[in-house]
Amino acid sequence: MSDIVQLGKKRPSVQLREFVVLSGKGGTGKTSLTAALIAARSGVVAADCDVEAANLAVLFDRPDDKEVAFSSGRKASVNADLCFGCGACMEVCRFDAMSMRSMELHIDSMACEGCGACAVVCPVDAIEFHPVHAGHWAVRALPSGGVLVHAELEPGEDRSGRLVSEVRTQARKSAEALALSTIIIDGPPGIGCPVHAALSGVQAAVLVTEPTRAAISDLDRVLSTAAHFRVPVGVVINKCDLAPEQAREVEALCDRRGVPVVGRVPFDRLIPEALGRGEVPSVACVSLADTARQVWSCFDQPASLAIPRTSSAEPVSVGAGSS
Repeated sequence: MSDIVQLGKKRPSVQLREFVVLSGKGGTGKTSLTAALIAARSGVVAADCDVEAANLAVLFDRPDDKEVAFSSGRKASVNADLCFGCGACMEVCRFDAMSMRSMELHIDSMACEGCGACAVVCPVDAIEFHPVHAGHWAVRALPSGGVLVHAELEPGEDRSGRLVSEVRTQARKSAEALALSTIIIDGPPGIGCPVHAALSGVQAAVLVTEPTRAAISDLDRVLSTAAHFRVPVGVVINKCDLAPEQAREVEALCDRRGVPVVGRVPFDRLIPEALGRGEVPSVACVSLADTARQVWSCFDQPASLAIPRTSSAEPVSVGAGSS
């Protein structure tokens, strides 16, 4: 087995940098840019933190060197040999997970939140708990010399933030094992818990948007999220030539929020064609490859980025809030 999964081996420590690619809405080109960033620089650790719809592994299609089940939370079950059907648990369950059928207690695992109230009131200790299998994470080698840590959340599970945190933890361990200094994170869309888990503690972020009203609205929200975490950002406008007026609205929004536009990618049919073949699109699309190099230049010079301002506040200097 290759040393990418032998994480117990210590190598000389390096100062770790973590960068994240985010988008307010899905489908803006976030993963395409992340893949281009990975292809543009050798020896990086990539972390696919879009655990509900992870697909970086599709573009870097290699066997996984390691796959590990991920458990989070707990669910209740009943020991039928002890339960005599008193119904005390049903009275205290606030999630309506308990029901009695033919004098036998049944627990709806989808409704159960694992709070433990049922176990507290059970007079015969018939309630037991078991860990929840919520998904898995895996590690595979990248052609550029680094590794990709990716994960999949099981359908119906709501612990995406915890799985994102686990992916980032494993990415850091891989970076330490290989003495690599840079982690690039493909973050989830939106502004919720998994985005918080992907964004917190990074050195900088790039936000990918497109010239549509929905994307502009969502960009404004993710800019506010980055401001909350005091993370310096830059913005990339994908398909910038399809709606020039809306592209100017994106630029105006960035100007109001005090953040730079660090890249513009015109629409190119080579990108969806490459994605359709399962290939990294920047290999075929020169403008995307150029944008990836521009973004790396900004990551290497964080003073070129800025923490977003609120609508009424002045810009926050990078040195004041970056971590």
